[in-house]
Amino acid sequence: MEQQVVEVRFQGEVVSTHADDGATYTLYRVPGDVYMVYVDKGEEEAWLETGGTRGLEGQQVATFFPELAAVAGLD
Repeated sequence: MEQQVVEVRFQGEVVSTHADDGATYTLYRVPGDVYMVYVDKGEEEAWLETGGTRGLEGQQVATFFPELAAVAGLD
């Protein structure tokens, strides 16, 4: 399988960050009052959780990323 590098640009405000043994999670609020989560596992991999094309609602962040939601006051 061929590996590719992809660059994604968006405008957003950093709302909270949480790190555990496996990754660092950064929560961004983007226009439309929705959220995106950047998951960084270092050298292994990184990705952007967007909930599809719209972004994540606050309740989705609380469900899938409870630590980020707690720090951001979304829980």
